Amino acid sequence: MIREDEGPSGQYYRDDFNDHPGRCSAGTTDEDGIWLNQNDGAGTIMCIMVWILLGYSCLTITLLAQTGGISVYQSFIYTILVTMALACHVKTTLSDPGSVPASAVPTEAQRKYDKLSMCSQCQTYKPPLSHHCRICNRCISKMDHHCPWMNNCVGAGNLKHFFLFLVYTWSCSVYCLVLLGWNYFFCASDDCEFNMVLTQLVRIMTLLCIGSFLFTSSMIMNVVYGFMTGVGTIDRLKKKATNTINDSMEEPLRMIDIFGIGPWYTWPFPVDAIFEDYDLVMGFSTPQRLLREQILRERQDEKLQQQQGVNIGSV
Repeated sequence: MIREDEGPSGQYYRDDFNDHPGRCSAGTTDEDGIWLNQNDGAGTIMCIMVWILLGYSCLTITLLAQTGGISVYQSFIYTILVTMALACHVKTTLSDPGSVPASAVPTEAQRKYDKLSMCSQCQTYKPPLSHHCRICNRCISKMDHHCPWMNNCVGAGNLKHFFLFLVYTWSCSVYCLVLLGWNYFFCASDDCEFNMVLTQLVRIMTLLCIGSFLFTSSMIMNVVYGFMTGVGTIDRLKKKATNTINDSMEEPLRMIDIFGIGPWYTWPFPVDAIFEDYDLVMGFSTPQRLLREQILRERQDEKLQQQQGVNIGSV
């Protein structure tokens, strides 16, 4: 079903038709109904490790709260941050990053240019800024990189979830280091001292938080740089290798092309973004979507002609 609607930037149309397959199979092909990369064993292990490490940190903080090392409210806040980070991790892993289907065709604006490329691996249209991932075995629209910690590519379809995961994980690291540092420097009674087991847990926790803080800080700066320049990690590395980084013609990414046109208070949550122009964000269209757009235009033209006829008749 397609219908007209009103958004913050004016009128747009919402396409509620489901082009996805109905099969309940997991994989990265067009026929799979659930997106899940099963071609990388190392990536699967690293993906599971994220849950183990975040779960370990949450358990350590909970034990500290039970022994009086920190307050229960501080433990509750940390648990919320971990929950949000894991929710964003799941969305990043199980979301289609922007795979280019076999039926992909250039948009109307792209047809005006002569340089249209095809993927030699997929034998399909290759949109601008897209790359073929050998692990996922798919072309990914606006592919930034393949992240083994997510066991998935990061592209136009899950960039929001990936960025939120980095922000929440960074927040967990900073908050935990602040709690442990405060306890270490300002502990003035026996109630806030750690026992032997907790001491070892906290030492490991401190090392993990420092490593996580450094890693997520560098990744956040890398992603934000991509937002500001419109150049992803792969394209940036290629331009640096050919010394053409200053010749980039890409435009900065708009926030609505990352977080969608929904209210701003939905941005911090791992919900799928609704794009103002899906084809513009993904860089391609499909014959099915083009046909539905044509039908919508014809309906709009009929309504306009009817309104003009009514106005002429009333005069």
